[in-house]
Amino acid sequence: MIRNLSVLLVTTCASAVSNAATTLNLGNALAPTAAILKSGGQAEIVVMGDSLSFRTGNWVSSFTSSMQSAYGNAGVGNRGVGAHGFGTYSGPNSYGVLNGDNAPHSGIDGLWRSWGTGAAGYSYIDVKGDAGTMQFSATPTGGTLTPYIVHPDNSRTYLPAINTSATANGILNYDFSGLAGNRRIYFAANGAAPVQMLGVRYPTQDAGVRVSLAANGGWGVTNHIDRDWTRDAQLQAIDPSLYVVFLGQNDQNRYTTKADYKADIDTLLDKLVALTPDAGIVLTGTWDTGGTKLRDVIIPAFEEIAAERIADGQRVGWLNIYELAGNQSYLASQGFFADGIHFDDAGKGGAHVGGIVASALRAAIVPEPASLSMLMVAGGLMLRRRHR
Repeated sequence: MIRNLSVLLVTTCASAVSNAATTLNLGNALAPTAAILKSGGQAEIVVMGDSLSFRTGNWVSSFTSSMQSAYGNAGVGNRGVGAHGFGTYSGPNSYGVLNGDNAPHSGIDGLWRSWGTGAAGYSYIDVKGDAGTMQFSATPTGGTLTPYIVHPDNSRTYLPAINTSATANGILNYDFSGLAGNRRIYFAANGAAPVQMLGVRYPTQDAGVRVSLAANGGWGVTNHIDRDWTRDAQLQAIDPSLYVVFLGQNDQNRYTTKADYKADIDTLLDKLVALTPDAGIVLTGTWDTGGTKLRDVIIPAFEEIAAERIADGQRVGWLNIYELAGNQSYLASQGFFADGIHFDDAGKGGAHVGGIVASALRAAIVPEPASLSMLMVAGGLMLRRRHR
C-alpha cells in the first residue's frame, strides 16, 4: 500500500541559470514506476552518476530513505565490490578500482572483483545482511568458487558452489541466506578457470522501492558509455523502472561545446532505451560548484536533450538540480560543502539535494494539489506549476 504523501518544503535560492525550466515531463517519466508501486510491486531505480552519488554524505542515501518511507522498503539495490570489504587473496586476482575505471571496464559501476586462473587461493567479503544476491559474470569459460562461513570455534559451513560456466555470456544470480549474523563469506578458488563478481544486492520480499548505484569517482558520461558486455547484462537483469542520470560535475572539465556533450549524452540514453525500453529516464544535471562550463555547456545540453526527447514522445524527464539546489554561494553558506564540490560527510548537503529529488519524484508518482507544491526561491515563497 502506498503511504500518504507528506508535503515537503524545499528551501533554496536562485542559481546562475536564469529562465531555465526546473522540471519537465516528470509524470510521464515516472509512469512505469508509479504503475509498479500502485500495484504493490517492487520498483527499482538505477542512479547513474559519479562520486557525488556514492561517497560519504551523498544525496542518494536521503533520496532512498524518502522514497522508501513513502512507498515501502524493497531492500538495497546493487552495490559494487571491487576492493571493498574483501580480505587478502592468496591466488591470482584483480578488481575494479575506486575513483577510476580500469580494464576490462566491467559492470555498471566499474567495481568488479575477479579470481583468475593459476594457483588456488581464497578471500572473503563482508556482506551487509543475512541474505542477499551476488551477481557474477556467467561465461563459457567461467570457473567455480566454493563459498563457506567460518564459525567462532573455527568450524566451517559450506554454501552451495558458485558455478559461473554457461553456454553464453550472461548474469548468474547467486542467492545466499541464513547467515545468522555471520556476515563474512569466504571464497575458495581452485584456479582452474576465471570467476568475476559484479556486485551484491539485498532485496526484500516487500513492496516498495530499491535503488541501485551505477556510480564511481571521477566518472562522466563516457565512463557510462564505454563498458564491456557485463554492464548491459547487469542492467537487463536489474530491469529498472527508472534511471536517474546525475552527471556533469566531471564532464565540465572534458567538454567545451554543448553539441559535443549532447552527442555523448544522447549515445548513453540510446543505450539505456535499447536495453530497457520500458524504463523512464530523469535527467538532473548536477549542482552548482561555480564553473562556467556547467552554466554554459552542461546544464543547457541536458535541458535541450530532455526537450527534444519529450517532443519525440519518449519517457524522459528533466529535473534541474543546478537551479533547484541553489547557487554555489548559497550551498557554501549553508555549510553543505566538504571541499567546494562534494557535500559534507555529515549529510546536510546530501539531505538537501536528496530531498529535492525525492520530493519531485514523489509528486510525479502521486501528484500533490498544486497549492501544496511549494518551493522557497531566493527567500520568497512561490507556488510553482509542475510540468507533466
